[in-house]
Amino acid sequence: MSLVFNKFTHDRCASPNSTQFAITFWLGDKTEEFTRLAMLGQSTDSEVDEFLIVYGILAFSSVLAMVGQGVVSAKAMLTASETMHARLTNSVLHAPLAFFVRPLVPWSCVGVWLLLWLLWRWR
Repeated sequence: MSLVFNKFTHDRCASPNSTQFAITFWLGDKTEEFTRLAMLGQSTDSEVDEFLIVYGILAFSSVLAMVGQGVVSAKAMLTASETMHARLTNSVLHAPLAFFVRPLVPWSCVGVWLLLWLLWRWR
């Protein structure tokens, strides 16, 4: 069941790992570039502003992907639990009454008396 659930959530939502990978890759590339420009004294404020805007967009998309994955996971878990509850309730309500009445073994009444005696003895 967990394999089906994980496949469901993976197919329905953008993975936060992909946006985090994009942030890490892009941040590493830009940091190297800014370090090189800073050593040469050629860094400008417009480049820094562009860097912060793109970094903010990537971080916001990562947060949105995580929230989206949480919502999809919650919806999938709710659907799975409702389906399982409905199936179990249906199975119990439609089970033959003889299943609940008949003893599991022919001498089960002896087991009941033994259990009652043990409970009385250990109280």
